[in-house]
Amino acid sequence: MMIDPHLIFQMPEEYVDYMKSANPEGQYFDRKEVRNDTPHGMDDARHNIVECVSSFTNSRGGIVVIGIDNSGHILGIDHLTENEVNSLTQVVYQQLTNHSTQIKEWVCDGKRLLLVFIPIGRTGVCKKNGASPKAWLRSAANNLPLTQEQELRLLNERNQSFEQLTVGEFTLSSLNRDVLHIFKGRYLDEQGSTLAYSDDEFLRTIGAIKIENSKLVLTNAGLIFFGNNPTAQLPAAHIRILKYECDYKDFEKRGNPVFDHSYGGCLPVLLQKVRTFLKEGAFFKTYTYRDPYGSGIKDESEFPIQAVEEAIVNAIIHRDYSLPLPIECTLFKDSFVVRSPGKLIQLAFIPTEFTLDNQTLEHYPRNPLIVQWAKTMKDENNQKFVKALSEGYRTIRDQMKKAGLPPPQYHTNGFTTVALSNNYVEREARIKKLQQPTSDEFTNLFEIELNHNIANEPDLSKKSVQTILLNLIKDKLRNLDWFIDRDSKSRITAHRKGHHIPLDSELDKSLGVFPAYSFQVYNFFGTYYLSIDFDIQVKNFSTLELLARSATLNLKNRRAQVKIGGTWTQGTIQEYTEYYAQVELPEFDKTEEIPLSQIIPALTKSELTNLANGIKKNFNLDARIKELSLSSMANASKERFSRISQTAIYMAKEIFPISYNGFTAFIKSVPTDLHSSNGDAPDVFTVIHS
Repeated sequence: MMIDPHLIFQMPEEYVDYMKSANPEGQYFDRKEVRNDTPHGMDDARHNIVECVSSFTNSRGGIVVIGIDNSGHILGIDHLTENEVNSLTQVVYQQLTNHSTQIKEWVCDGKRLLLVFIPIGRTGVCKKNGASPKAWLRSAANNLPLTQEQELRLLNERNQSFEQLTVGEFTLSSLNRDVLHIFKGRYLDEQGSTLAYSDDEFLRTIGAIKIENSKLVLTNAGLIFFGNNPTAQLPAAHIRILKYECDYKDFEKRGNPVFDHSYGGCLPVLLQKVRTFLKEGAFFKTYTYRDPYGSGIKDESEFPIQAVEEAIVNAIIHRDYSLPLPIECTLFKDSFVVRSPGKLIQLAFIPTEFTLDNQTLEHYPRNPLIVQWAKTMKDENNQKFVKALSEGYRTIRDQMKKAGLPPPQYHTNGFTTVALSNNYVEREARIKKLQQPTSDEFTNLFEIELNHNIANEPDLSKKSVQTILLNLIKDKLRNLDWFIDRDSKSRITAHRKGHHIPLDSELDKSLGVFPAYSFQVYNFFGTYYLSIDFDIQVKNFSTLELLARSATLNLKNRRAQVKIGGTWTQGTIQEYTEYYAQVELPEFDKTEEIPLSQIIPALTKSELTNLANGIKKNFNLDARIKELSLSSMANASKERFSRISQTAIYMAKEIFPISYNGFTAFIKSVPTDLHSSNGDAPDVFTVIHS
């Protein structure tokens, strides 16, 4: 006879005969006596309780009655001290994870008993803590050790069900409508569907909502991916970014963080916030130093941003959302550490600690729905938001290796922790050694003189002055008919309109090559400098009307030059048909329908190469660009320096002086001498953006 364990827990007096009967132990019921008159009696009792709670949780739930022996005699627990009783009730909370056990005392035949009710586990595996975690599975009246294969299957089943558990009644107003409509359009495009789904129908089709008790309800997966505010129901569904002024090994003595900020929102918004922060937030140190093999200044990031981004994206996509803890990304002096709730899931055995140079990881998603949806979303470069798990790990490993840094270190035991090391001590020593100047060496730095000292201006930090100067330079260049190729907070790249270099008679109508220059403003020891470097920009001249005929090009969400009223402006292609495109125009703060013949999309390097080969077979665009950029030229440094010097003279005459809010800036057209007679010039230029 099988009785619901919860009924026994609620109304034990109704089931006394059952508890005392012969052999009632089975899939859902067990009973244990407790002896304190033997050396290991209490230890055995505590172990039996832990084993039963784990096995019932990992199976279909159950109940354990403490104080009845195997023959059905009620012995009670009155012979135990209060400390011994407390140790029985507390052991499951001290030694086990992922369970919802309830314990209460009950008196039967004048004797105290403990009723231990164990609901079925909904998420994760109920394990005993420790260096070698153990778990059990209930099979009839036996508690059997859980095998690794059983554990992986259980984890996968339970976390899929977690995605499909519901969090309340569904309303469209609770979702981020922009994310939903972008996702819906891309998802239906990928499926080749021409059906007109309502939002409700679409969300039901993909599993974001479902019907319960004749009502539409939102699933956990739907909340996490589309919800306006997922943390309202899942408070830990956010990411916390911290910074400490100590090494990772000194974590226990870390003190207070010097940076602590949390980001939330539905998953695509959260990913975009984190990516924007990494690219524009200047969170990491940047080493800026003279290139020993050329005349330029090199920027070297503390960590490869692509590796950092991939580590965080993996954490957001693959974390265990059932655990009530956020993802923590912590920057130490020597490491960047991403700690994500949930053990790393793999079919094959993996050690608790390993590095990616000696361990292969396979794609085994904890959140299959979320992973599938995330792969549909694309970024501003038309690249998928996420990769397969194994591909993401390879990216982290390869980017760290390319940067000359140690392989990522992993630790997985309840949490998945990845630590990226920056080798800052050895690295700064290496850079310093490279930068020993000779008396005739110059940089591509040109000193900026200000008409008064602004160091004490309350509203102007060094960083804000650098940004102001760069923006003023950009505006002046635009006014003098320069085209801004790239524009970030710290660097602009620009070329003069019409000054293109002939490429090939068959290609010149489709591709343009322009000599360009990149500009950055630095502050070294209180003095501002303009860095100028030579560059080559390759631009597409083909209209969207021509390019749209290619089945291999997807130009949605692509930056483009757009002709409106006889003038060109920048825009982003949202959608396009055979004749027209919907284009977002930031300058006019609107979206407008534009003929395809009036739109010139930006193409990636590989797309430009394919375009060139499509017009002239076997044309080596990369080799031609290398030649024009002076990379393959004899005495390239001298030629590059000559062009930079000429541009500096132009900047001094045409762009400077520039003024802003009471101060005026001038530039010296003579480059800065690396050798300083007074010894003040640095051996290594190191810029810490903060």
